Amino acid sequence: MASSSSSQVPGPQTDMSLYRRMLQGAVNEVSGESTNLFYPWETDAMKDFFGQESQALFHVPSIAVPSFAIPSTTPQPSKTSAQAHVALQDFPMYVSAISAFRNENFLEERARKLEKCYDKWMTLLSHNFDAFAIGASLSKEFQRSTRYEGSRKILSATFGLKSPATLDKRANSMLRYLQWHKKYRGGFGFPISRDEAWQYLSYLESEGAGASAGGAFLEAVRFSHFVLGLRDVTFIFESREVCGLAEQMLANKEPWDPADLLTVNEVKLLRIFVWDECQSVIDRVGAVHFLHAIYSRSRWSDFRHVHEILPDFDDEHVGYLEVTTRWHKTAKNADVKGKLLPIVAPSRGLVEEPWTKAWVALREKLNLPTTGVVDGPLLPAPDLAEVGKWTKRPVVAKEATEWLRRILGLMQPLTPPSASSHSFKSSPLSWCAKFGIPSPDQDILGRHVTMGSKHVYARELIAKPLRQFEFVLEQIRTNIFDPDRTRSGYFVRSGKEPPKERSQDIEVREDSEEPSGDKEIALFTERCEDVKDKEDPEDLVEAPLAEQGASRVEVQEQDESGSSESEESTSMSSSSEDVPRNKVRKIEANTKEQHHYAHVKSGVVHAINTGDNMYDMNKFICGKENSEKYVKVDNRRTAMRITCQRCFKAQHVSAIE
Repeated sequence: MASSSSSQVPGPQTDMSLYRRMLQGAVNEVSGESTNLFYPWETDAMKDFFGQESQALFHVPSIAVPSFAIPSTTPQPSKTSAQAHVALQDFPMYVSAISAFRNENFLEERARKLEKCYDKWMTLLSHNFDAFAIGASLSKEFQRSTRYEGSRKILSATFGLKSPATLDKRANSMLRYLQWHKKYRGGFGFPISRDEAWQYLSYLESEGAGASAGGAFLEAVRFSHFVLGLRDVTFIFESREVCGLAEQMLANKEPWDPADLLTVNEVKLLRIFVWDECQSVIDRVGAVHFLHAIYSRSRWSDFRHVHEILPDFDDEHVGYLEVTTRWHKTAKNADVKGKLLPIVAPSRGLVEEPWTKAWVALREKLNLPTTGVVDGPLLPAPDLAEVGKWTKRPVVAKEATEWLRRILGLMQPLTPPSASSHSFKSSPLSWCAKFGIPSPDQDILGRHVTMGSKHVYARELIAKPLRQFEFVLEQIRTNIFDPDRTRSGYFVRSGKEPPKERSQDIEVREDSEEPSGDKEIALFTERCEDVKDKEDPEDLVEAPLAEQGASRVEVQEQDESGSSESEESTSMSSSSEDVPRNKVRKIEANTKEQHHYAHVKSGVVHAINTGDNMYDMNKFICGKENSEKYVKVDNRRTAMRITCQRCFKAQHVSAIE
């Protein structure tokens, strides 16, 4: 696939000027004599003893201030910059958002955290190896080697694919229990009796521990029993008073307060920031990856270690951007770990200009890969020590949240941003829910485990939900659907009159001998494969893309080899200058006494007139046979589809020359 050159998204004119301003400001703050520094004899306690005359004997030395030339001119945005230019920051925003963490990639960090978890669990089990089913083998290895390699290997195999976060959480709960047991009861902490569990939960409640502390302890006990073989604890799970006390504690938990959703305006502001040439190029590449996470409905952690980048768009960036990963939250077992999860995002979002143009151009400018195998973070953390360099580690969720809020705070300073990295996934899924996308399709779009790995990992099954998501974006883009309004105002209608049955204007190119038939302009715009069993060309009538505004759809000729694709050109203008000389037919959507069926490949809709007493469900009005190649469709959407001219002849009114 061809990609945009990096010249399409020029970077800032100079990065060093930003750091000169920072250095100049720092020097100015410490320049001159400081009135806030005092010698011991100048303090209140000693000042009266030494008297006023002694103060003249000592002076704080002044600091020589080197002079730095501050640029006299500020880079101005070019005419091709974003439509709404924002004020320049004195220094890049990523400098304040990115922390000085250990420079290690995701796999190295995971291995280090696992080693720490193994140490914690070895400490736990060493209190009483006999209380655990794996205790005997661990005890032998523990005594055999001072470095405990054998014990670690046994623990690693026992835990299997458990994540470091899970192991650490369970270990911490058990360590807190052992600390309590040592302080108040003494002796071995394992095995745990029902009475000890009750007293420990009562202690947590009386001490005002976290609402989830009791439940976390029971989860840790259950984990230790089923994974490590902790003996004689099943009666704890069967104890109604123990489990009930944990439930009472959890009931006092603060109400769930999820991160705010990103508004449509905030997403558009991110797009404006991405194309603003006067902002830091690293900040812009961060913003375009925020857009990537939004349009791919991703958790930010999905990008921490990706396998491959698979761009699937043409020279105009019409298509999709796909990345694959195996390190994600839904990877729970060995079968799933061995599969690559496809993360697919449409190239066109809430504005017509594809965001992937900036994604490719900015990554090329900063020497980040745009295609092929990566086996690393999709967006590595910027190196704070050297501008333009990258570390091995990914940008973590906390840093992404801070970075996002700083960018949005610059774009809309009067409205403090409250979105976080969790909003990247929840916002587009919320749009789909408000639009009415079915729940199973939402689960596939969000790659939720409730659909099962078969649905989450199947590349083909995402096709239909992805087209639905594209249609939602199109409706927002054309101001038909506004998810930020209240429920009664989601769908915006022009004028104050109640909605009427609409009629659509369709244009057919007279010089087109054979329309392609490989694109269905339907409720969800779709690219179909070449159709072997094509409909008769004279039966095809094109319908517009959207419910409002599309005044014409051109169908161009496709050669016999099928090498050229049909191209669509839509005009949103309804002025008289845009009306072509070709014939324009008008289709009325009042077809209540008909059943409509669409061809599964070409999408052409045929009709059966049920208002006729002599109608036959196996034959259409045009005379064609109804077979398994056709599926029933909603009559209300027929005006948006390719229709059979013969079946809908009654709905075709006189042509306009």
